[in-house]
Amino acid sequence: MPERALAMRSQLDNGHDLIDERRRELVITEREAKVPTILQAAEKTHE
Repeated sequence: MPERALAMRSQLDNGHDLIDERRRELVITEREAKVPTILQAAEKTHE
């Protein structure tokens, strides 16, 4: 466990915020989930 903590501290010292990166990934994933596919948009248009 101490090795993992040291690795994370090293990444933070180098400017990598792992929590912030994970949050950005979640925002992107949520945004992609809201965008309909071409098929979904066509089906909705032609209902």
